[in-house]
Amino acid sequence: MHFISRAVDILKQEGLVSLFRKVKNKIYKSRQFQKELGKALSADSSDVSIIIPVYNAIDFTIACIEKIYSVQNKASFEIIVVDNGSQDGTPERLQALAKEKDKLTYYRLESNRGFSGGVNFGFKKAKGRFLVILNNDTLPTDNWLDLLIAAFEKDPTLGIVSPMTNYVGEGPQLDYAAINIKPNEIDNYAKTILDRGFCYEPNRLVFFCVMIRKAVIDQIGYLDEGYLKGNFEDDDFNLRAILSGFRLGISQNAFVYHHGSITFNKNRISHTEHMVLNRNRFYLKAGRLSTTLRHYNSYNSNSLVSVILRTVNRPALLMQSLTSLANQSFKQFEVILVNDGGEDVQNIVDVFSPYFPIRYVFHQESKGRTPALNAGVKNANAEWVAFLDDDDIVYPWHLETLVQAIDKHSNQKLFYTNYYYTILKNTASKEPLLIHDVDAWTFNKSQLLVANRIPIHTFLLSKTCFTEFGLFDENLTMLEDFEYLIRLSKELNFIHINRKTAEYRFYLDGLNSMISQREKLNSALSYIYKKHPVEDNLIQKQRETELQLLNSHIDQINKLKQELTGTPNTDKKIMSRIAQTVLGF
Repeated sequence: MHFISRAVDILKQEGLVSLFRKVKNKIYKSRQFQKELGKALSADSSDVSIIIPVYNAIDFTIACIEKIYSVQNKASFEIIVVDNGSQDGTPERLQALAKEKDKLTYYRLESNRGFSGGVNFGFKKAKGRFLVILNNDTLPTDNWLDLLIAAFEKDPTLGIVSPMTNYVGEGPQLDYAAINIKPNEIDNYAKTILDRGFCYEPNRLVFFCVMIRKAVIDQIGYLDEGYLKGNFEDDDFNLRAILSGFRLGISQNAFVYHHGSITFNKNRISHTEHMVLNRNRFYLKAGRLSTTLRHYNSYNSNSLVSVILRTVNRPALLMQSLTSLANQSFKQFEVILVNDGGEDVQNIVDVFSPYFPIRYVFHQESKGRTPALNAGVKNANAEWVAFLDDDDIVYPWHLETLVQAIDKHSNQKLFYTNYYYTILKNTASKEPLLIHDVDAWTFNKSQLLVANRIPIHTFLLSKTCFTEFGLFDENLTMLEDFEYLIRLSKELNFIHINRKTAEYRFYLDGLNSMISQREKLNSALSYIYKKHPVEDNLIQKQRETELQLLNSHIDQINKLKQELTGTPNTDKKIMSRIAQTVLGF
């Protein structure tokens, strides 16, 4: 209104020509201002902000920075070096280098805030559309930034992308062909892999070098600084990104050399010292986040996997197991919920129907665990079948990890992952009392004839198996999955995926049948051994030992009940001691 009023005054006082001249001059000045502002903004921003946290190892840091400036990239960038209190001349040399290099900024923290703290400080200073976390013991190659950015531009759902490398510990970014490559060979090697493609990663990228879309940080925040000595903060960030709907991936045509653990080795920092604490912190958080329901994304109606879930009168636990499915990064699945004679849970079905297709099979009267499982199989429509009981959960990357294996092993029919034993105080508990790391088991047909090491919710199998090998044996009220695996193993090899994707949960206020009903378990195991006899004497002796161990557990459990009867919190103490006895920890 002010400008209109002013224009009317000028028109009345000075005439139309004067008004036109003043407006034209105003527009010219405005355009000049916008032009200068554009220059200023351009000078102050970049496509990429490269954040390098450092602690000593100055020679590696200098080499890394010099290599960044020497390689070719179309993308503009700034470098933010965050020094966690180095004592080896790092401040003097980097301050001098910052004066020589364009868009290189050096910050020195008053105290060592660790990897996460250093990166978070850099995040707050960054101005780029994409943010790179880069270890100081790395050497990039030509077009590394351009290749990573290209992946983001092709897929708006990507949140974090990494290049390939020669050294990355247990990370998926390892290029096996480059394991023994030398630093002076990397530029030529990088040219030979430019025709490689892109792959999605279901659950984790190691943060030796990753590019992150700025929108990810805006949405989920910074790295968790509660992890000690630089372990698991990347797993944590990956998990939160996945749960927020972003995907992870690897540009297999980009290469960054990694010397490997230079900061830890040179400063004599133990990787293993805090690993257990950090691992427990992460998986406690993973379990909690996996069972926290979020706003849903529209599901994919073309289901590749049918997840069969059994439940009976445990609505609170059912909510948690279904929530862990709702949080899956892989969306092409349906759920077959079989309620075997419990109270109607249609209200829970209604809660989750926006998250995935869900078929509700309600047995008015209980038909038993195994018939319930077979009812789920008969109602499954997808090519592949997975399982989940209402007292267990799976992590957000569970289904995607299994499905990715199908492409790699197209002629195989059963895949399985690793898991944790998790002890909770009661069925209302949100935080576990204990997470126990179960050793990974590589498929061995002879060992499988003795004992099952593949819980039902850790495997995925082709639906064709039920045509070829039949349904689950309804003579069994437990161990029906074990018997079925033995049947399959006579004709099939199982593919082991060495990743933790699930929790096998136990509740001290009512431990599941595998612990509390050892006598029934003994009968079931004897039935399976009789159904699948062996001629090998060693396997037969191992089976006898397994049955003796079960009988020993039964005796110990009965003694525990006698000892603890009449003492305060009897049931809780009994269950805790039983868990220790049976699970071995």
